[in-house]
Amino acid sequence: MGIDVREYVTSETYSGWSKNGIRIPVVKRQDFKEILDKVDIAEKADNIDKVNKVDKVDMVKKVDSA
Repeated sequence: MGIDVREYVTSETYSGWSKNGIRIPVVKRQDFKEILDKVDIAEKADNIDKVNKVDKVDMVKKVDSA
């Protein structure tokens, strides 16, 4: 028993879950959750960096135009 993470495909001949994916055993659920939490935190940090870069570019444009 476990958690299946599968790709859903749609084509002319088949629509449904493919064999591509992974199965996480129930006993490893907490480990998997911790990994996903780390990815989420990393993505948020990356998004903050992107926003900060845009803010810096806007500030430079404002200073140059003044």
